[in-house]
Amino acid sequence: MLVDGYIDRRFERLGRLIGEDGVRRLHGSHVLVAGMGGVGSWACEALVRSGIGRITLVDMDRVSLTTVNRQLPALDNTIDRPKVEVVAERLRLISPRAQICPRFEHINPDSLPGLLDPATHDGKPIDFVIDAIDQLGNKCALIVACKQNSIPVIISTGAGGRMDPTQVRIADLSKTSIDPLARMVRVYLRKKHGFSTNSTFKIPAVFSAEIPVPPIPPSHPDAERGRTEFNARNPFDPGSPLSEDDLRNKRNVIMGTMVGVTSVFGMAAASHVLRELLAKPPGTTQ
Repeated sequence: MLVDGYIDRRFERLGRLIGEDGVRRLHGSHVLVAGMGGVGSWACEALVRSGIGRITLVDMDRVSLTTVNRQLPALDNTIDRPKVEVVAERLRLISPRAQICPRFEHINPDSLPGLLDPATHDGKPIDFVIDAIDQLGNKCALIVACKQNSIPVIISTGAGGRMDPTQVRIADLSKTSIDPLARMVRVYLRKKHGFSTNSTFKIPAVFSAEIPVPPIPPSHPDAERGRTEFNARNPFDPGSPLSEDDLRNKRNVIMGTMVGVTSVFGMAAASHVLRELLAKPPGTTQ
């Protein structure tokens, strides 16, 4: 961002890295982040601190006590507030000239046409989408809608059960390994949306090469209850078939999480977006 012809002092160190043209490019970009949890909220932090000029935040969840260990908006005085509102307030304090657009709404096939339509964003097209949601059907619907609208998207796979941030990677969805969520996304896109089984998806995905730690049931009487296994088969065996129940992805397995990993997932996704936006030919970013 420029102020009186100069780079805003907030982004001076960024300008020393990418130059004034790069700062202008990022300021002219619009990124939509779907999901304000342990991955998406940190992705927003990275985007706004990198001078992105317009960020649309989409989530229909509220801050809860059990999110304090990993989610940026979770504070003692924000419990039960919409996550998008809390994150938006923080982003505006970081970069007052940025357009921060919180949308407290559900992401599903019915809402996606409006969410991705430039007309609902003051005519500003979306330059990139970060998918940080974990409900399988709606996650895949978002991916498909981005593909249909020629909007670049990067997806986050499962960050739960991991403790080592150095094993976080970015690769095409077809090249991800270990992660059960990534595997279900691949199967769902091929089975339900006709994606080829013989080529790459051309969809970058953030994943961890670390084998997840199975969840340990908590002793607290008010703790969330769920199964401690993914399914009866080995979720890491690529030969294990997936049933329709698996594909519906009922959220009945509650994995343990650590902020040092979930935040790195978000930072990695944001870093990919920034590098892609800076690599675009001049004039292609609105």
